[in-house]
Amino acid sequence: MMRLVPVLLLFIAGVLPASAVRGQPANEAPRIQYWVHASPSLTTLGTGGSMGLTLEADRHVFSLRVASTDPTPGHETWDVGVLYGRALFVRAFTFSASTGVAVVSGRRYTTLFGNGPGSDLETMIGFPLEGTITWSVARALALGVRGFANVNTGQPFGGLGMTVQVGRIR
Repeated sequence: MMRLVPVLLLFIAGVLPASAVRGQPANEAPRIQYWVHASPSLTTLGTGGSMGLTLEADRHVFSLRVASTDPTPGHETWDVGVLYGRALFVRAFTFSASTGVAVVSGRRYTTLFGNGPGSDLETMIGFPLEGTITWSVARALALGVRGFANVNTGQPFGGLGMTVQVGRIR
């Protein structure tokens, strides 16, 4: 897992900003888009998901995200994070990658995949990662795949699932 973090950071720092070079013309204001998302997912600790609010302006992506590893409150590991990333638009498809900082709490297990009895996880700081590929079905609706993770010292977790975005979308 720790070997994956440098690869993701290089991807965010290197590939996505290079694709955003053409930007908006000098006399045109950036087009601002915003949406909410819900993503039921399979996570490292079972069925869970994420939801959040995202603002995108000139390929800069700002998100407030909540991720959880279980739909039942009290049995999950969760985070609430603020993320920044970059987006690439190809026709009706959007590719994005983000990272940030989050508050993490919930349950701690002896293994990454939650085997054995759990114990309470002290609230701590974690580093969320998120990647999405979406297809704009309509002006206000997009469907796709969302992957998320949180790297922390207590209970790292991640998930992959389908996503639905509703809002002002490209």
